[in-house]
Amino acid sequence: MDRPRLRKVERIREAHPDGPRIVLHDPLGLSEDVAVDAEFEPVLDRLDGTRTPAQIRQSLLLSGGPDVSVTDLEAFVADLSRAGLLDDEAYAARAAQVVAAYDAAPVRPPAAAGSLFPASPEAAAELLADVLPPSPSRFDREAGTCAVVTPATDPRPAAALLDATLRALPPPEAIDVVAILGLDPMPGLLPLSVCPKDYGTVLGPVPVDRDVAQVLARSHPALVREALRHRIATTVEVAATYARWLYGDRVPPVLPILANRRATADGPDRDEALGALEAALAGRRVLWWASCELSHTGPAYGTEHARERAQRADARRIEALRAGHAARFERLDARLSPGASGSAVLIPLLHLLPAGARAGFAEYRPLPPAPGVDGLAGCCGVRFTTR
Repeated sequence: MDRPRLRKVERIREAHPDGPRIVLHDPLGLSEDVAVDAEFEPVLDRLDGTRTPAQIRQSLLLSGGPDVSVTDLEAFVADLSRAGLLDDEAYAARAAQVVAAYDAAPVRPPAAAGSLFPASPEAAAELLADVLPPSPSRFDREAGTCAVVTPATDPRPAAALLDATLRALPPPEAIDVVAILGLDPMPGLLPLSVCPKDYGTVLGPVPVDRDVAQVLARSHPALVREALRHRIATTVEVAATYARWLYGDRVPPVLPILANRRATADGPDRDEALGALEAALAGRRVLWWASCELSHTGPAYGTEHARERAQRADARRIEALRAGHAARFERLDARLSPGASGSAVLIPLLHLLPAGARAGFAEYRPLPPAPGVDGLAGCCGVRFTTR
């Protein structure tokens, strides 16, 4: 490539014994992660498709940047291309191959096995037996539970919160579909994305509600147009794994939905998507399940937000959640800083809750996203009821 262009990927800064580094990470999972010395950031900034390696070197020298030879720049560009991080023919071929494989697969493959959950079903079941042990209070038809909110982090730090939240659930025979809203970390062209495939988990696939998915594909095809986004997003999968564990072989069909930051903004795209979901699910007994956290702070998330300030903002959002009122939560969320990543999930949830739903249980805990990780996730457990 004469004038290399870096794709829109995340730059994650991290400490290293040899000096600070920048990890180039593709949230779509179409490329390999590559770590570079932080002093190379001016080089990354100039990979904008307008300069040759020789021109990049000249620009660096004129601005006091690192002295990198043209040969080394060309080798660096070649490494990025092989990793799929450049907007070039190599990336186009790689992406086409991944998309074709995903489209051909009857089940969306599990992405959280080996990371958030152990890789083997047996080890995952052992972990979940500790986190969510069998209990007579897990299911209660009379409780009127219509929705739950659980964190999408590693289940071990959140075990007590998960155990307290996932009680008084409707038994499987009282549910037609579990509609799972998970956080999509990427912007996306549309606020919501529905996956029409059965959803893979380490415990086995969870069936998708094909009737609802087909209705949505006909009435609002835009909702399934970006289904590829589900390929490596783990938030919906975490909740689907809990549902598979709790309900076993009687797990109800699911409707997997990813929501991104566009879902926090009132507008025709969001209104049309929410209206399509309401129409497709009309007359069905739905358990809504939101899988997200409120805030993320610390080095693990590459954010410098003050933890105490983020937690105070989270506490106010929890109070707004208790009322189950979408407009109130939206107004509050717009005023608070830093922004809550989970609002992209919680705002659609509040719009979709049945009339009169209120939080019968709500608890907030700042927790590490995984054991030994330097960061805090603002985790909440909420259970909404209509009684």
